[in-house]
Amino acid sequence: IITIQLIIYFLFNYFFIFNCLNNNNNPQQEFRKTATHSINQLTPNLNETLFWGSYRASLYFGLRTRSPNSLLMGLAWSQANSFDWSKIRHWCIENNGVTNWGWTQHDGKTFGNQQLTDSTLSIKLKTSFIKFPSKLKGGDWSARITTENLEGNSIKPLSFFLYFAADSPDSQLRLKSNPRNGFKNKDEIIFDGSSDDLGKFSIIIKPGERNTSPSYTEFENRIKILPALDTVHYVGLKFNEGTSWEIEKSLKNILQQNVFENIAPAVRRAMNNQNNQNLLSPSGPFLVSTLPNKIDLDSNAYILQFIVTSPAQFEIAFISHGSHDEFSKISIRPKVATQQITNALKTISEMMLGNNYINLLNRKIQSFNEKMNSIFEIKSTSSNQATASENEFANSIFSNLIGSIGYFHGSMRIAQRDNSGVSWRASEPLTVYSAVPSRSFFPRGFLWDEGFHQLVISEWDIQITIEVLRHWFNLVNAGGVEGWIPREPIVGEEARARVPNEFQIQHPLIANPPTLFLVVEKLIDKLNSEFETIENKALISNFLLSAFPRMVLHFSWLNQTQSGPSKFLFSWKGKRGNHTLSSGLDDYPRGQHYTSDRSNEAHLDLACWIAFSASVLSKAAKLLEMPKMEAELNNLRLSIEQKINDLHWNENENLYFDYSDFKQLKFSPHKGYVNLFPLLMKIIPADSPKLSAILDFLSNPLHLWSKFGIRSLSTQDKLFGTGENYWRGAIWININYLTLKALYYYSNIEGPEKQRSELLYNQLRNNLITNMYNVYQKTGFVWEQYSPHSGDGLKSHPFTGWSSLIVLIMAKK
Repeated sequence: IITIQLIIYFLFNYFFIFNCLNNNNNPQQEFRKTATHSINQLTPNLNETLFWGSYRASLYFGLRTRSPNSLLMGLAWSQANSFDWSKIRHWCIENNGVTNWGWTQHDGKTFGNQQLTDSTLSIKLKTSFIKFPSKLKGGDWSARITTENLEGNSIKPLSFFLYFAADSPDSQLRLKSNPRNGFKNKDEIIFDGSSDDLGKFSIIIKPGERNTSPSYTEFENRIKILPALDTVHYVGLKFNEGTSWEIEKSLKNILQQNVFENIAPAVRRAMNNQNNQNLLSPSGPFLVSTLPNKIDLDSNAYILQFIVTSPAQFEIAFISHGSHDEFSKISIRPKVATQQITNALKTISEMMLGNNYINLLNRKIQSFNEKMNSIFEIKSTSSNQATASENEFANSIFSNLIGSIGYFHGSMRIAQRDNSGVSWRASEPLTVYSAVPSRSFFPRGFLWDEGFHQLVISEWDIQITIEVLRHWFNLVNAGGVEGWIPREPIVGEEARARVPNEFQIQHPLIANPPTLFLVVEKLIDKLNSEFETIENKALISNFLLSAFPRMVLHFSWLNQTQSGPSKFLFSWKGKRGNHTLSSGLDDYPRGQHYTSDRSNEAHLDLACWIAFSASVLSKAAKLLEMPKMEAELNNLRLSIEQKINDLHWNENENLYFDYSDFKQLKFSPHKGYVNLFPLLMKIIPADSPKLSAILDFLSNPLHLWSKFGIRSLSTQDKLFGTGENYWRGAIWININYLTLKALYYYSNIEGPEKQRSELLYNQLRNNLITNMYNVYQKTGFVWEQYSPHSGDGLKSHPFTGWSSLIVLIMAKK
């Protein structure tokens, strides 16, 4: 049925758009018209399948829907008797005591399983969720949170905070009962709610039967005002629309207010001492600040506080009434209706929690592992079957990539220049469904990263990849700028809260490497694969047809706005000092002149990216039977490639270079990743002596080659390892992956470098796998970059964005 739906939908779109584009004398104008319409969702019922998910990527554990007005769920925890509110664990933050965290299994659609190690609090947490999608209102889900003590560590009292927030005007959320002194620590707690997106729903929180609470000493028992520890405390808060994501700030304020208004005065009286300097610390009396067990008028957000010692357990069941027939047969008599609802919730939740949950989670983990083995067939460095540990390494990295997909909605700040004195304007509301490079450091989408992300995810689930691409290409024309896709679309206040001010404003002339075309090329290849399913081929065809006008507009914008000092030469705009953020290579040195005038620079990597993009679009035009467009794009590609080979080649150095001043024909003196781009984009003919020269440069240990991977800058460069030292020597996995793909390509076509390409491919692959695996075993993380000297992980972590390409490297894909 799905196949027939896709084929009918594809044929309808094909004839509609084909007629628009081929029966008009101005195809570009028709692209503009067609691209004003958003690319619609292409897979039947996909929104229901993907509706709920771990789309709050910046949190250790949080769930939401793919709706602008979503119900939010989140988890936070801290040492119960510590009043250092900065130590509350909620946002993923490096170096805050959580020494290791990440998804061990996550399929992107139906479940996720995560482990976290909090060395400071001496516990290991496991958080997981399972979805039960339906065709109505997104279906049900359940979640489980468990803790166990780290071996050999003292047991610490803990506060766990679970919260739910629904601040949209159409939403309602209420605590079914609100006992004055809180709930007993084994009580089942129920919320009822409703919204336009979800319909009527209930949330059941079930603490573990074996949960235990800490106890007061004799001294603390004399302080009558201290709260009960064997009680689940709560608070209900009223948030304005779109602000409940700030609930952590409210939580901290409430706990601090309780300390200064209630706990501190009571302790001073009990000790007959006006100086409480040492009382409110873990080394003082055992004191716990708790929530006030109060509900504000019109509350739309609630926090529950569980005070426990580890091991502990909490289970949650979200039940959509519209997904169950039981709720359609409720009596009109209130007492009978109440009992019927209670019985229905009990029956349904029992199927979702306890042993049923554990058994289902185990089955999903087994199915995930089997699918990973089937799709990727991970191989070790010797190309033999991977060990169990190597498979776990690959599974975890992939899970963290697909589990980092987030849903973001809101306005974006766009740079403007006028007489108002305001440096930016707000865009129209935008939606971004995208993976993120790092949950702790870069919890938002990046244009140049996302293409690499989807190279991995597309092997697993083409539906998810196309849904991500659909959202990115729907950003074409963002803010009314024709063809522009912002390099870092920071939409909504929750996303903006994790971004430094200097990076929040997006500039309509600033580009980014068009890596989405890497994915488009891969999808086109899948159309020609005998191993791809009919359903996926229909989906890919439909996507290409729907997205092609926007792809062309973006390519045209890139081609025009990033033009260089001469025809078919190009220059990244927005260079500031020694940083070219638009190139994606940040502080990689671009020339020897640090002046404000960059108009004479010509950037080799950008020319290669544009030539590659033209090639991909030409292939797409051929599939869509647009011969004129195909020919124009192919001719443009050939013209750019000719300029690259004629003008960017430095005969004296026997290597391709940037121009630091094209008018004076001055090449940039720097050697590194940029010089490799004609190789990476497979522009060099296999029989060209230039290929031999670039392989000489690549494999020279004095320049880029190391036993840990390819360095970003030559060790002989005077700027190697200097300044910010971001792209000045460190090993980056995305460029190493492109290098491997190029070497594999040249090792499979006839030419004088066929054998050497294969040798270098195997050596580089082994070096990358060995180093990344060893560092992971040592630190528990995949890193943003790796040291060119020792191979150690550097910068942000976990960084399972493009560093997850190691999975494809291990799979030889």
